[in-house]
Amino acid sequence: VNDVEKVTNLFKMLNSLINTRKKLFVEFNGNFNYYNRKSNKKVPLIAVIINNFEAFSENYEKYEDRIQSITRECIKFRVNFIITATSYRDLRYRLAQNFKQKITLQLNNDDEYIYIYEKIGKKRPSHLFGRGLVQLDGAIYEFQTAKVCEADKIQEKIKKQINIANKVSKIKAKEIPVMPDRVMFKDIKRYIKTIQNVPIGISVKSLKVNTFNFKEDLINLILARSMTNLMEYMKYFYKELSLYKDINIYDFNTETRSVSEMQDELIKLNNEKINELQKIVIIIGIDKFVNNVLNGKEMFGKFVKEYSNIDNFNFIIVESESKIKNYQYDEWYRTFFNNDNGIWLGNGLNDQYIYNISNRKLIENNCDSCMGYTIKKGNITFLKFLGLIKEETN
Repeated sequence: VNDVEKVTNLFKMLNSLINTRKKLFVEFNGNFNYYNRKSNKKVPLIAVIINNFEAFSENYEKYEDRIQSITRECIKFRVNFIITATSYRDLRYRLAQNFKQKITLQLNNDDEYIYIYEKIGKKRPSHLFGRGLVQLDGAIYEFQTAKVCEADKIQEKIKKQINIANKVSKIKAKEIPVMPDRVMFKDIKRYIKTIQNVPIGISVKSLKVNTFNFKEDLINLILARSMTNLMEYMKYFYKELSLYKDINIYDFNTETRSVSEMQDELIKLNNEKINELQKIVIIIGIDKFVNNVLNGKEMFGKFVKEYSNIDNFNFIIVESESKIKNYQYDEWYRTFFNNDNGIWLGNGLNDQYIYNISNRKLIENNCDSCMGYTIKKGNITFLKFLGLIKEETN
C-alpha cells in the first residue's frame, strides 16, 4: 500500500465525516457541544496531526488546497488539525489564517515571532531548551515544557506512551481504509459470522469488506471466463467456509476428486440430508459432475428438485460461463437459479448474459485477474477477491 493512497483516503474519510456531522448537527444549532449534551448519541472530537508540514508539502503538494479548504470549516464539527512546522514560512499565509491557536518553541530567528503573533513587541522566549510562547485570551505567555526523557530516547518514549494510551482508551481513531495488495484472512475474519454474509473480498469504491448471501437462493453460481482463476480462488473460499460453525460442506470438486470419492460423498449427503445443520453442496465443474457422478442431465434435475424441498440446503456451482450456458433451458436452471444474484471473477462480465446487470456502464473494461464482481439484485460491486494477487505481466 502506498502512502499517496492512504493520504487520499484520509481526506475522503474526513470529508465524509464532516458531511455526516453537518446533517447530525442541523437540529442542534450546528453546534458540537450542544449535540453531545442533548442527543442520545455522542460523537468524539477528531484530531488530525500532521508532523513536519514542510515534508508533507513536498511529498503531497496537491493536497495543500484541500487542507486549506477543510481546515476553514472543520473546527465547527470538532475535526481539529494540529500541524507542526520548523518555520512560519512552511505554511502559506491563507492556510495559516485558518489556525487561530499557535504555539511556538525556539525558532531559528527571533524576528520570526512577529509574523506569528500580533502585538508581540519585544517578548521572546528565553534561550533554554523547552521554552516557548503561547497566546491565551489575547495575552502572550512564556512556558516551559517538561523533559520526559533524554533526547536520544524520545522516539522510544513516544511509542511506549502510545501503547499505554491504546490499552486504556475506549475511543480509538479509525484506521484509514486502503486496498491491500492482497486481501488476507486477517482483513475479513471478523466479518465471518453467518452464511448470509460470507466475505468475498474488498470493494474498490468503498474499501469495505463485501459479502454475499448464499442462503437467499437455492442455486448460487460463481462464474468466470475460464476455470483457471476460479480454481485458485476456491482454495481460499474452501478455507473460509471451514471457519463457519454448524455447517456441513459437501465437496464435489471434479478437478481434484475421483468419481468414486464423489459417489461416497453423495451417499454421505443422502444420509445426512434430514439433520438440522446448514448444508452447502459445492460443485466445481458441473459437466463432469452431471455426466460422471449422476449419469446425465435428467438425474441432475431430479437431484436438485429433491433437495429443494429440504430446509437449510443450498448449492454453490463453480463453472466457466461457456459451460453453464448449456444448462440455461433445463428445468432446474429456470426454476431455481436467480440471474439477479451471483459472483463473477475476472474480465468478461460485459460479454455474458447469464447474469442480469442493471447498469453495464459500471463494468470495468479491463480488470486484473484478482478482481471481479458480486451481483445483488442486478447491482454490481467491483472488488478484489480474497487471497488472489495481480498476475505479473512481462
